[in-house]
Amino acid sequence: MKAFLNFSIDVTKVDWKRRITGKKEREDGSKGEYLPLTIFIDTEKESEYGDIGFIKQSTSQEEREAKIDLPYLGNIKIKVLGGSRQNVTEISEAKKTVDAFFEDDVPF
Repeated sequence: MKAFLNFSIDVTKVDWKRRITGKKEREDGSKGEYLPLTIFIDTEKESEYGDIGFIKQSTSQEEREAKIDLPYLGNIKIKVLGGSRQNVTEISEAKKTVDAFFEDDVPF
């Protein structure tokens, strides 16, 4: 089973001061700029709109301990490849695939 996780973010809520400049220079001398994001997925609980998760800007350990909470930037939906969004069996299988991915040991 293959699936996409579709999402979009509300860029008006992004705190652009939190972006990170890369260390490596490109051929033209510029450096990349990155926006650290956190994606939360709960395949057991789907919202009334079909969302299974959300996206927020990432926070540091110190910010989390200080209970600094950043706004939600967007939501996540599963899109099953080759199947209908209405097919509950395919959606259930896609969620199992996502669950299996997150159960694997990640070395970082």
